Amino acid sequence: MAMQTQTPLPPWSEYKPGDKNQLGETIKTIDIKTSRVVLYHVKEDNQLRWEYDMIKCRNSNEALGIAQALLTAAESQLPKNKISAVRILVETGLGTALNSDEEIPTCDFFKEAQLFMDSTLSELAHLHYVATAMICTACLSIPAILFYIIIGKNDIYYILVSAFFGGCGALVSLLQRFSTIPLPKYSTWRFIFVRALSRILIGAIFGALLVLFHKAGLILSVLGLNSFIIYSLAFISGVSERMVPELINDLQEQLIIANKKKTSE
Repeated sequence: MAMQTQTPLPPWSEYKPGDKNQLGETIKTIDIKTSRVVLYHVKEDNQLRWEYDMIKCRNSNEALGIAQALLTAAESQLPKNKISAVRILVETGLGTALNSDEEIPTCDFFKEAQLFMDSTLSELAHLHYVATAMICTACLSIPAILFYIIIGKNDIYYILVSAFFGGCGALVSLLQRFSTIPLPKYSTWRFIFVRALSRILIGAIFGALLVLFHKAGLILSVLGLNSFIIYSLAFISGVSERMVPELINDLQEQLIIANKKKTSE
């Protein structure tokens, strides 16, 4: 009777914390160990290492490539307190992928890690967007305060205050749509800053324009300089991005009609 030869166990099957791997690194913790693969961290740099059976793990190359890409992206884009969570999810996905015989796309094993990264990036982008908008709105109050202290109340003061209320209206509009504001997943902080700044500035410009239109006698001339009404409308113009543009269109139409009447006479 022929004797059956046993396949020798790979060296990593006997690994335990404190042992040396084949590169001479000290094993700190063993996260996953099966007959096909072992995943562990080393003391030298606390980075993830893996060793596996190249014959049994059929999708090893693709799985390892996805895992390395996710870990690299996490370390370059996420804050330190979020990277550890991504590492755990990537390790779990990698261990499952290397041990699986299922005929499913390898990337499906890393869905949780990718979803966590995407949601974290979106969360950070939206928080930075709102924080920038709040700071910009607060800064709008500084010119009006300084102008009042140094010079006092005049037309420029009312324009500055109206601009501030317009910025406040834009901030309220932004906060109402906080969770639904579309921001690209990999937006840079500079892009988010400029986008938030531009939204607040548009509201401030609309608020200032209301005072200019009122002073020119184009709108609300019968009310006189009622600051409460002007500031309320400035706030509304900041909330509604269409109010001032529609008002400008109406003024244009009135000017066109007036010019036609003059030419006809």
